[in-house]
Amino acid sequence: MLPESHLLVFHVAVGVLEGGADVSVAEAQGQSWLQQNWRPLLMLTIIIIVANNYILYPCLSIFTDKVRVLDLPDRLWQLMEIGVGGYIMGRTVEKVRGRGEVKRKRCA
Repeated sequence: MLPESHLLVFHVAVGVLEGGADVSVAEAQGQSWLQQNWRPLLMLTIIIIVANNYILYPCLSIFTDKVRVLDLPDRLWQLMEIGVGGYIMGRTVEKVRGRGEVKRKRCA
């Protein structure tokens, strides 16, 4: 059996995750296109910068010197990590709540 302090920490963590999931749901149901899509746009921008720096730049620099590496500040990288982690945790909370039920095919 877990000590009471561990249970309290667990309940606080679940509350924080549920609150974050509620914010994401509220944004997704918002009236404005930008309100609904700002997180995916931000993640896409970061992915484009990473793809440029590690895929496009090395390949194109063989042929020309006019390409350059784009700056990706540490804070932007951390923001991407938080965004991806928040999405994963939000989906986990949805599944625990029963909202994100996964349909599974049975093998014959």
